[in-house]
Amino acid sequence: MLKHRLSRLVPSVHRALREAEERSERQQVKEKLAKSEAKFRSLIQNSSDIITILGSDGIIQYESPSIERVLGYKPDDLISKNAFDLIHPEDFSSVLEVFNLIQKPGTVLSIEYRFQEQGGSWRFLESTGNNLLAEPSVAGVIINSRDITERKQVEKALQQLNTDLDSRCKSVPPSCNRHSTLKRP
Repeated sequence: MLKHRLSRLVPSVHRALREAEERSERQQVKEKLAKSEAKFRSLIQNSSDIITILGSDGIIQYESPSIERVLGYKPDDLISKNAFDLIHPEDFSSVLEVFNLIQKPGTVLSIEYRFQEQGGSWRFLESTGNNLLAEPSVAGVIINSRDITERKQVEKALQQLNTDLDSRCKSVPPSCNRHSTLKRP
């Protein structure tokens, strides 16, 4: 009788060891996944870029926390809203055209446009869209956006300075222009 019990004990021990090893491996995978998710969450939450996922219809499916820092919206305030409702009317058709072009899988395009911030004023954004509608883990168009309002303001100021300089140069008589009196070799 004791011999019969021993013959059953060995397979039971092997099974128990195998199950313990499988539990240990599952725990390690869970810990690795938790670390990976924490890293991803930290990257997204601390990014200066706005990350948005749109459905093929332009409905916002995801909005990164940086939307609040840049445009004043809480991410949940924009989920299920149509992104095109916040595009400046003068930029609407060009943004829609780019969005329609990006419907082709694998297409990546960029555009500059104005987007309404929480307070009602307009900010210039530069956005790059990547169609991942066919990717099951995303199932959307990923939009990475950054605020370029200051850059646009500097560009406008430089353009105005160049215009002013051109008009001043045109008003100077040729006889006063040093460069016109220089003899070329």
